[in-house]
Amino acid sequence: MRGWVACSRFFGSQHAIDVPTVWEHPLVVAALPAPTRSRFLSLMEDAEELLSVFEALPVTLTHHDAQWRNLFELAPGDPGRPGARTAAVDWEFVGLAPVGADLGHLIGCNVEHWAVLPHEVVRHAETATAAYLRGLTDAGWRGPERTVRFASAASAALQIVPVFAAQLSWLHGEPQAAEMAGLEGWPEELAAKHHLSVESAMAGWAAVFGYLLDVGDEARRLADALS
Repeated sequence: MRGWVACSRFFGSQHAIDVPTVWEHPLVVAALPAPTRSRFLSLMEDAEELLSVFEALPVTLTHHDAQWRNLFELAPGDPGRPGARTAAVDWEFVGLAPVGADLGHLIGCNVEHWAVLPHEVVRHAETATAAYLRGLTDAGWRGPERTVRFASAASAALQIVPVFAAQLSWLHGEPQAAEMAGLEGWPEELAAKHHLSVESAMAGWAAVFGYLLDVGDEARRLADALS
């Protein structure tokens, strides 16, 4: 997690911190509420504290890329019936992290990539969290629920919010690294992918950005309770 937060600064999130004018692009001004920039800056200022709490929690084996395209149902039908199994693929980033980190990655990546539509993100997070906690209980886990919720919220916010901020820099052709070239047109690509107008696509993007900042707020509340 710490490495990801540091890496995100190089692909655009630091530029969004340092250059206020990236928030003044017409598409951004039309889509984002005025307090979004200050909320983002506040989350990044608290990132070190969140990471410290996150890293102090007990760890478990973690996929580190649990998202819709890496999870498959082996027994089609009712997921709750005996015998149903989920297979996880792409274990390139397997390692250790607190219980709940994979849940946060799942929620964050699913909403970032619109595997869950913007108006469904809250319900998706609620149902995924309930299922995750139920699975832990069924497996014999008896730890405090708030540590799971914190790890999930911190994981989702610290991994995905910087991506949204970086996208603002991309609109201005920053950063100018070769691998970042040609990303200025991402709003049009997002709109075309979902058969929306650019304005509607940006409205959905802004709703997800706001939701993830809410998740960051939750992570900070829970961190205070765990400290």
